[in-house]
Amino acid sequence: MRSAVRLGVVSVAMLLAACGGSEEPGDAVLELRRLDFSWGYNEAIKDYVVRDASAWETAWRENEPLVRPPEERPTIDFERDQVLGLARGVSGGCNGMGIERVVEEPRRLRVEYKYHGPSLSEMSSSQPTLFICPTVVVPLADFVVVPAVDKPVVFVRVPSSAP
Repeated sequence: MRSAVRLGVVSVAMLLAACGGSEEPGDAVLELRRLDFSWGYNEAIKDYVVRDASAWETAWRENEPLVRPPEERPTIDFERDQVLGLARGVSGGCNGMGIERVVEEPRRLRVEYKYHGPSLSEMSSSQPTLFICPTVVVPLADFVVVPAVDKPVVFVRVPSSAP
């Protein structure tokens, strides 16, 4: 009976971890608002923690969408919110990258992001693939607005789920 109970507890814990319910007690997933733009071509690999208008102007200038007429930089209320973002250079047409969620832990904020694209085995396979990648350069950048929290921020790449 005890081993059945232990097995049940372990099974539930594994199931919760598999569905993203792996936060520790005291962790909270923050509500985020994605800044949905066609970001510019920034070859830098950089994390952005933007807590004031001056830093936001710099981040925007470094990643400004390449559209005409130019996009207007969104106004952010830095008394209430902050902008978190990342740039990971540029890539080919089948690739992408995005912030999945922001988790407030007791001592820090954890920004989880995923890189999306064909795996190395798919790209080097001698078998025909079922996808066609356009020959374009894609900026790998994403920015979100979350409530202002005065804690250190870490950016963590999480595994992409298989298609």
